[in-house]
Parts: sequence; structure tokens; C-alpha cells
Amino acid sequence: MCSMRSQTHEHATYTCHPDLYNLELLRAYFVTQRYSPHIHEGFAIGVIEEGAEQFTYRGAQYCAPAGAIVLINPQEVHTGSSYLTSGCATACSIHRQYYCKMLPVK
Repeated sequence: MCSMRSQTHEHATYTCHPDLYNLELLRAYFVTQRYSPHIHEGFAIGVIEEGAEQFTYRGAQYCAPAGAIVLINPQEVHTGSSYLTSGCATACSIHRQYYCKMLPVK
């Protein structure tokens, strides 16, 4: 469980894959990182590997536990942060976020 990790610093890696229509990938270990309300041009697909992530979407608050897959539609306002629970010394999330740009229809 990531709340028991000895890691104390947050980190993230970002890659873009031109062979996959510029699919963007963010892999992150977050403890205190909080995203203010924002949007993405294309679909955002989150896979929670460890811990949990909390976010607001369409006016409601959600918690995505480890193993969850989250889909955010393009141009939809949302937030994101690690899920903070009482009794935990450190709450965190390890997740992969995929950003898929909209492709023109031919």
C-alpha cells in the first residue's frame, strides 16, 4: 500500500507517443499534489495503481480506489488529488493518466 511507502517526495513522468496518435501518458506518485478545476481537450483516462484518488466531476465528489479506471469526457471541468483518510500518516495515489486527443472523422 502506498501510504506505507518510505518515499516522501512526489514525482511524475510525462511521455507522448507519436506512433499512437500522440497519446499522452502521465505516471505519477502524488501525496499533496492537488489540481484545481481544469479541462482537457480530449478524453482523460485514469488508472489507479495504488492508494486512492479523489476528484470532483459534474458537481459531485468521487473516490477512485486502487484498481479503478476513471474516464473524464473532453472539455469537462474536474479536479484531482490523493484521497485523504483519517488515521493515515500519509495518503497518496500512484496512477497512470492517459490523454487521448480527438481525431478528425473522415
